[in-house]
Amino acid sequence: MPSDGERIYRDGLGNVIPNLDLEMRRQATEKIVSKFSRRLDFEGNAHAGIIIYIDGERRIRFSHEMCMGRVKFSIDLPRPQHWEAQTGAPLAERDDIVDFVARETRRTQASSWNYEIHEERIDFVDPCRP
Repeated sequence: MPSDGERIYRDGLGNVIPNLDLEMRRQATEKIVSKFSRRLDFEGNAHAGIIIYIDGERRIRFSHEMCMGRVKFSIDLPRPQHWEAQTGAPLAERDDIVDFVARETRRTQASSWNYEIHEERIDFVDPCRP
């Protein structure tokens, strides 16, 4: 049943057809809300643990550990070919999710280090060490 002011579209035989405009708006709104409400939770300690990406009902867990040398901290990532099976998220969203995890981890946990995204991991490096 349409809400007040909602337009009902019908085909030539009078059958109601879906309002694609409203469906596209609903999907766009959900995507915007999701982008602004996603966050990370951190479990464990400074040496090792889990980073949990939270986006609505979606939860994706990434292991992390401290390192020595130029790389100070590393987050493990599923390879692209295993991404969907291990995370339940579409491969098309991988780059966006990985970028968010890197940026948000740097902002909240490792602000003095730079990060480098690799196929299997995100490395946080000391910018003063070559």
